[in-house]
Order: sequence, then structure tokens, then C-alpha cells
Amino acid sequence: MPGLQTGRCDVIFGGLYMSEERLQIADASAIMNAGPAALAAPDLAAKLKEGADLCGLKVATQAASSNTVSVLKLSDQCVADGKEAITNTEYPKTAETVLAVINGKADVLVETNVAAAYMATQNEGLLAVANGVFDPDTTFGVFTPKDGVLSAAIADALRALYDDGTFAKIAAEYNLDASILDVY
Repeated sequence: MPGLQTGRCDVIFGGLYMSEERLQIADASAIMNAGPAALAAPDLAAKLKEGADLCGLKVATQAASSNTVSVLKLSDQCVADGKEAITNTEYPKTAETVLAVINGKADVLVETNVAAAYMATQNEGLLAVANGVFDPDTTFGVFTPKDGVLSAAIADALRALYDDGTFAKIAAEYNLDASILDVY
């Protein structure tokens, strides 16, 4: 963001979410929704349809991540609903969460939906994304300088790519749930 503000770059097209603080200093056009996603062995992933399906399971998350917070909140809800708590184990590295599920130390791992899709692709037959367990809670954007000359053009271009199906084709190529593109 400092590079955008000082003119070292004209656009930030990356993994930045649209926060109120960022929108005070830059313009942004929404591109996709992100949030936690559940990955499990394909048979289990097919059975996971909502957050409550994780009650009583062993879940792996990366240490100190927002995904850990989501799992702990969900576990509290499980208990409040009279169900068994989620057993959450935090690992220092994402790769360790993957191995925990593959090696049977955890039933499920929770990671950001974009990363989860990649992990499933890299571990085909061993891991699958369980869509619908979590709702996306963050919108990623393409940032331009506040009131900048490129802001409207980029917003229009992104909308055109959404409308003509280009973004959906890209999502399918990378095994992303196309619903994360519903930002318009």
C-alpha cells in the first residue's frame, strides 16, 4: 500500500482484502470472496456440508491464523448446541496441516479457500475441498490510488471479465468454487 500511495506502482493486484482502513486511502474493485475452507479425505469431504458437521472431529489449522479463530468459534457453537467440541491442533506450517490429515492425525484441515483449492490439486485423491462448510468472510480487491485515473477503467474491466465468463473459466482451471466470484 505504501508503494501505491507514493506512486511506485499504479495498481496492486494481489491478495489484499478490502478493509475500511484501506478504502480510506485507496480505491478498490472487488474481485473475489475468500474465507476458510475445509479439506479432508474425499469420502469425508463429500459428507461435510455445514460447519456443524465438524463438531466432534479433529481439525488442523496453521498456528495463529484467522482460520484457527474460525474453528475455535465454531467449536464453541458446537458445545452451545449440545454437540461435541472440535479438537483443534495448530501447526507452525501449512504443509504440516496437510500431512496431519493425510497421515490420519486430523480428520480435516481448515485453510483459506484459495489455498485449499491448490492443496487439493496438489494432493489429488488424498484431499478434497468440502464446499459450503464456511461462508467467505473477506473480499479481495484490486487497488488503485484514491480517486485515481485508472480506478474506473479497472473496475469496468474486472466487471467485463466477470460478465463474459472469463473469471469463471479461470476459477474452474484452478479448482476454485465459482461462487467466490459473486462480488457484483
